[in-house]
Amino acid sequence: MVEIKRATLDLFDVIYPLIEHFPFSHMDRKRWLRFLEHNFSKRHEYFGYVLTEGKRAVGFLGGLFHERQMGGTVHSFCNLFCWYVLEGYRSQSLMLLLPFLKEHDLTVTSLTPSREACKILRQFQFQVLERDIIVLPVLPARGASPGFDISSDPKRITDILDQKDLKILHDHGPAWCGHLAVWERKEKKNYCYVVFNKVKKRGLPFTQVYYTGEPEIFRKNLGRIQREFLRVNRTFFTVIDRRLFHGPVSFPCFSYRLRYPRLYRSHTLKSEQIDNLYSELLFFQQI
Repeated sequence: MVEIKRATLDLFDVIYPLIEHFPFSHMDRKRWLRFLEHNFSKRHEYFGYVLTEGKRAVGFLGGLFHERQMGGTVHSFCNLFCWYVLEGYRSQSLMLLLPFLKEHDLTVTSLTPSREACKILRQFQFQVLERDIIVLPVLPARGASPGFDISSDPKRITDILDQKDLKILHDHGPAWCGHLAVWERKEKKNYCYVVFNKVKKRGLPFTQVYYTGEPEIFRKNLGRIQREFLRVNRTFFTVIDRRLFHGPVSFPCFSYRLRYPRLYRSHTLKSEQIDNLYSELLFFQQI
């Protein structure tokens, strides 16, 4: 008889054979276990749901839960990852998804869905979160606002970040990402915190941005930020989801469309309020 259970660490040995179906070559057994040991949520002490038959796992849908304070309200998020069901049991795949959707105050995202997952999620009122990625080349003439400092040294920027952003930095310690802050010299409270990593697209290295805490400061200091990416990552191009730019793009750039859009389902938030933190984009990718 097939059962649905919460995915907890005591079921890791049962779930791991299903996780192995995903092409994260650098994520071996030890790294998966280390990652899943991190709990970012006070409300959810599990990392998704598992479909079992007897002592064997026949399906798994992972969920990265976390809470964020936005506009004075605490919002709960969950990013879906690694949805896999063995052939012969796929007619019961929805048993893994429905428990997430029963939590009406939960914003659920799927940032790298497959074609099949897209079809299913759209039937359950998931909306398009993002279709387009902006690609920005480093231009020497693109300057910065006067009176701002910048650093990508986590030890230095901890003195700049507030408690909300310090939690993000701490939570993403195990992730494959870098952290940067640009701040006003006279008033350090006016700052933008950026989370990024180095990726390869068609064999070329890029810096990808996943979070821009203060988009206006980010845009004003984009040239300086990109030159810091060039210094740290040795990349000449920056890629960012269009919505994370939070405004018109007045710089030379080009864009491309994702093969399958990022999706979300929320009763409380709009797409522009949702970033790409706490996701497989940061925790499972390595150049």
